[in-house]
Amino acid sequence: MPYQDELGNQLWFAGEDHPYWAIENVRYEDETNRIYGNLNLAYDFNDWLRADLRIGGDVFTTNSQGFDEKGIRSNGNASTAGAGGLRERELFSRDINSYLTVTGDRQMGEDFRLTATIGNEVIANYDRRLEAVGLGIVVPGFENLKNFLTYNPSGELVKRRLMGFFGDFVVDYKNYLTLNVKGRNDFSSTLTKENRSIFYPAVAVSFVPTQAFPSLAGDVLTSAKIRANIGQVGKGAGVYNTLTYWEQADAADGFGSTIVNFPFNGLAGYTYDNVAGKFDLKPEFTREIEVGTELSFFGDRLYLDASVYRRDTRNLIFPVLMPGSSGFTSAITNAGKLSTKGLEVLLSGSPVAGQNFKWESTLNFTTFRTMVEELSPGVERLTIGGFTSPNTQAVVGQQYGLIYSTDYRRDDQGRMIIGRNGLPLTAPGVSATGNPNPKFTMGFTNNFSYKAFNLSFLVDWKHKGDILSRTVGDLRIQGVSAETAEYPRFNEDGTANKPYLFEGVLEDGRTNDIYVTAQDYWGLRGKYVAWAGYVRDASFVKLREATLSYNLPQELLARTSFIKALQLSVYGRNLITYAPNYPDLDPEQNLQGISNSRGLEFGIQPVARTIGASLRATF
Repeated sequence: MPYQDELGNQLWFAGEDHPYWAIENVRYEDETNRIYGNLNLAYDFNDWLRADLRIGGDVFTTNSQGFDEKGIRSNGNASTAGAGGLRERELFSRDINSYLTVTGDRQMGEDFRLTATIGNEVIANYDRRLEAVGLGIVVPGFENLKNFLTYNPSGELVKRRLMGFFGDFVVDYKNYLTLNVKGRNDFSSTLTKENRSIFYPAVAVSFVPTQAFPSLAGDVLTSAKIRANIGQVGKGAGVYNTLTYWEQADAADGFGSTIVNFPFNGLAGYTYDNVAGKFDLKPEFTREIEVGTELSFFGDRLYLDASVYRRDTRNLIFPVLMPGSSGFTSAITNAGKLSTKGLEVLLSGSPVAGQNFKWESTLNFTTFRTMVEELSPGVERLTIGGFTSPNTQAVVGQQYGLIYSTDYRRDDQGRMIIGRNGLPLTAPGVSATGNPNPKFTMGFTNNFSYKAFNLSFLVDWKHKGDILSRTVGDLRIQGVSAETAEYPRFNEDGTANKPYLFEGVLEDGRTNDIYVTAQDYWGLRGKYVAWAGYVRDASFVKLREATLSYNLPQELLARTSFIKALQLSVYGRNLITYAPNYPDLDPEQNLQGISNSRGLEFGIQPVARTIGASLRATF
């Protein structure tokens, strides 16, 4: 069917753009030019003293252009629904790093060996962004800023520099007792002169009893190592967090659309940023204590590495909510303390090691629990990410990052309270409705070799960890998810089928016995009347990747004088996902990307399964 008339206007009943019209008229392109590399220099003063200098750089420019034709109904590239727009961006980024070390490694008599390293590191980042938005197209189809009625230019400049000096000293006694002492002092440009010096030390001790007492080693125990360490790491703030800056005033609806109100009559308007800076911001520190062991058995056929740790983070740098009457919505500050207790286990070995067939396997196990110990005085909770509801929060006395949202009404026993129509009632305010932190994660890697063939695969398992999935909810609300068609819509006599019952009690305390239709159960009046209904257990088992390879025989390659090895492989990634409580989607998606906030998912795209082949040659 036609989707536009002879003038290019959309012939589409809905409020959004017709997909084919959007392909032709909502366009985006970008180009990146990049140069990067590094230079390594080394000088040996003698046989035990060496200097190394590494200098690296990464410089790139990205130019992009997004064009929205007149008649667009969505926000598009320039958030100018109806009028058309053009957004042009230029990003220049330059990262320069240098790393200098002087290392001495010398035997001191028969029993002691001393290794000492002193060094310096410099990290310099520079980013500049320029943007121009043209609003209100004059001549349709002409992609040029001069072809628009008004312009909104903007620019951003970010500079950051870190300079660090460090020392690392290791004393080894007879290869079985080792003491490692290290310290580092950083100077961060993101803090004021009074606070930018960040010193953090560490001490580690290891003991190898099978080396100290050789009789301990035998047919079962091959080697053993015990280690313990305590250390601290410090870091500065984000850029420009110590002051409050002016910005050009505008208004928005929270979903990307901008209400163009400045400049007004040729006059610009400026306002303080909604986030207030803090001049005396201090660095953030993390201290960790770890105790672990490394054990090898049966002639190194079986290996175990296990450790327990406690990690405490203090002076956390967070935006703390403020009342709007202050003129700000939040203020950057050192906002409290987190503590984490965890266990990590690595088990690897070779169950089969024959002449033609070999099986190698590795099992990884990790579990941890992070608690919010304290926040700023007078602050009991911080919103980490999300919306007014739902969001993720740090609340004193609770696990870090719990999901908070509207919930169902419940009685003193936690039972859902059902209305007279058989549908759940909602509770006022918001409460904790989900925990995105997993109970544990596990990875299982296997590698099988038979003559010239090799098969390897990785299976990942995450147990528990909730996600509030808007997409799963929307699929069910629209009736396009398979589980919504579990029962016929009508009975044989033509009456509406009511197969669903919400478990709970009525307002008078009686057990709910009012059945509802699929439409009511899966709709916005039923399961999804509160955001708590969108929370899903995101446990999964995933075949993350698999590779089958074949090495061509040397007899065949001998016919050529330049190819030493040739390997043919087929591989796959994201092959199988089993998530029994999380249908239709990938349970690893996160609305807020790589951040401190996890557990919210809104409108994600399907994740691709990748299957391919490769040919690798060695000359």
